[in-house]
Amino acid sequence: MTHFLAFDGGGTTTRAGLYDAQGRFLAEATGGASNPVALGEETCLTVLTQVGHAALAHGGGGVEAVGAALSGAWTSGMGVWLAERLCERFGAARAVVCDDIRPVLFANIGDSPGIMATAGTGSSVVAQMPDGRSDFVGGRGETFGDDGSAFQIGQSALRAAARALDGLGPGTALVTRLPEAAGVDSFRMLPLWAGKASMRDVARLAETVAQAARSDPVAAMVITEQAQRMAEQVRAGFAKVGLPADAPVLLNGSVFERCPLYLEAFRAHLKTLHVQAEPYIAPVRGHRAALALVRAGRLPETLLASVGYGEGDGRDARGEQGLNA
Repeated sequence: MTHFLAFDGGGTTTRAGLYDAQGRFLAEATGGASNPVALGEETCLTVLTQVGHAALAHGGGGVEAVGAALSGAWTSGMGVWLAERLCERFGAARAVVCDDIRPVLFANIGDSPGIMATAGTGSSVVAQMPDGRSDFVGGRGETFGDDGSAFQIGQSALRAAARALDGLGPGTALVTRLPEAAGVDSFRMLPLWAGKASMRDVARLAETVAQAARSDPVAAMVITEQAQRMAEQVRAGFAKVGLPADAPVLLNGSVFERCPLYLEAFRAHLKTLHVQAEPYIAPVRGHRAALALVRAGRLPETLLASVGYGEGDGRDARGEQGLNA
C-alpha cells in the first residue's frame, strides 16, 4: 500500500502524519523539535527520521512522497538537502520541504491573496499575493524579536516579575509561579536557569502566564501586550505587499489556539488598526497542511518550496522554486 508521509516540525514539537493514497489519515507520531536553524540539519534529519518511522510502524507499506513543513527550513538554506535526504531515508520518489507557515496558507486559500499569523514557540506573519509576491513580518528568532510568541510571553513575564521584586513595578503572582514552572526553588535561581534555558524552555512558561492571567493583572498585561504586537505585525503585512483590505487573516499556532485572552486582545487591537477581515483559526494546519504539498498538481512560487527526488523516479532535475518579487 502506498502512503504519503507529512511532517509538521516546530521549535518544540515535531508531528508526522501517515496518509493513504486518497489522503485519508492513518496514524500519527510525535517527537522533539526539528528546526534546522536551531538544531542543525543533521539533528533535524535524525528527528524527522525517527518520528517518520514511528508513524510508519502503525501503517506499514511504502512511501510515495514526503511533505515537510519545518520552522527554519527556508532560513537555513538546506531545503533541497533535506528533501533529498528524506527521499533516501523513506525510499520516496519525491519530497517537498517548506517553512511551516506558507503550507498552511496554501492548504487553506491556495495562491489567493491572504495573510497568516503564527504564534507558537516563535512567531511570524506572512502575506501573499496571487501574482507571486509574498513577504514576511517578524519570524527572525529570539534575538530580533518574535513578537507575540510564547517565547516573548515567557520572557516578558520574567522581566515583569523581576521589576515587581525590585519595587519598579506592581506586585504579581508571577514571582512565585514562574520559579515553580521552571522547576527551581525561588525567583533568585531564575537568572541562572535562564542562562541555560533554550528558547522553547522559556516559551513553555507562557502556559503558566496564561493561567495566572485569569486573576493577575500583570500576567494579563503581558498576554495583552504581546497580542497587540502580533496584531501590529499583521497590519504591517497588509501594507508590505499591498493586500486588499478584505483579504482573509488566518491564524495558526498554540498561543492562538490555547489562550482565549490572547485571541480576544489580538482581535480587538486588529480592529483598532482598521483591518476589515475577521481573523479565524486556519481549518487545515499541522501535518495535514504539509500533505497538501505533495498532493498538489502545481506548487505556486509563493511557497518557496524545495523539492528533492529519489532514485528511479525518472527525473534528473533538483532544485528550489524561486520567488518572483
